[in-house]
Amino acid sequence: MTTLTNDELLKLYDYMVLTRKYEALLSKLFHEGKFDEIIHLSLGQEAVSVGATFCLRKEDILVPSLRSRGAWFVKGVDLKTMMAAVLVKRNAPNAGKETSHHMGIPKLNIILTTGLIGSQIPLASGAALAAKMKKTNQVTICFFGDGAASRGDFHEGVNFASVFKLPVVFICENNLYAWTTPRSSQMNVEDVASRASGYGIPGVVVDGQDVLQVYEKGQEAVERARKGLGPTLVECKTYRFCNHSELSPKWQDFREKEEIDFWKTRDPIQIMEKYLTDRGIFTDGMKDENEQKIDEEIKEALHYAENSPGTKPEDLYTNLYATSF
Repeated sequence: MTTLTNDELLKLYDYMVLTRKYEALLSKLFHEGKFDEIIHLSLGQEAVSVGATFCLRKEDILVPSLRSRGAWFVKGVDLKTMMAAVLVKRNAPNAGKETSHHMGIPKLNIILTTGLIGSQIPLASGAALAAKMKKTNQVTICFFGDGAASRGDFHEGVNFASVFKLPVVFICENNLYAWTTPRSSQMNVEDVASRASGYGIPGVVVDGQDVLQVYEKGQEAVERARKGLGPTLVECKTYRFCNHSELSPKWQDFREKEEIDFWKTRDPIQIMEKYLTDRGIFTDGMKDENEQKIDEEIKEALHYAENSPGTKPEDLYTNLYATSF
């Protein structure tokens, strides 16, 4: 039974809808040639990034991944900032020097990552180590896919965090495929979470299509980390409704249509919508009003970004080094 208030439940729903609508627009803009960044969408996976990040305090640390765009919104990044980053504008946090997938925002404790698969996992352990040494009581949350769990970065980062009982929660977004490689072809275990036992930490499997399950298990892991009991590996079983990236032709999607159709019956937004409706939390017209408001916010963000100054060649030479520590 959830302890969230009705307002908090509605926020969870709205964050997922915002992420879905925002990414749908990104897909449209990309195929219209409006920007060059290769977008990896999280359509169908919104419950994971939203539910897990909703567990955090403002001062906690976020280490994002390709498909955790919803985490940015929950952490406090506004639409205008996100859109300016995608369209490579000078007023974006990265000033056009890095893709919006990997940019960092220090004031929100969002750590800059890279495009190297799994490389964010040791970074998360490092951030958690710094928080422990400074005694700030911050918890770090790190997102990564099932493919990253088969790389050395995963094993080294998780092992290090376990040995030093670091305040970090590892969130595996297991969408069943590492690009085109199914789980059965890259690991001989059913659950990524089962690997946690090898490091002496808890491993939890949750329904990644149910934002409340993600939140509740994520909250337990965050509380455990904050108490000094060390890391938890939370595996969220989920599915992407889209292709690996928007650059991949649709005909290259080798997945069976029946499989995709089945998972679309488990749409995380529809699951949450049913929950809210069954409990009378959605009042008449509330759903349409909320969606209309989100549509307007996205429209304003796009207008803002399109009319913002672009990055210039000389910007490449700014903010290269830290001036203080």
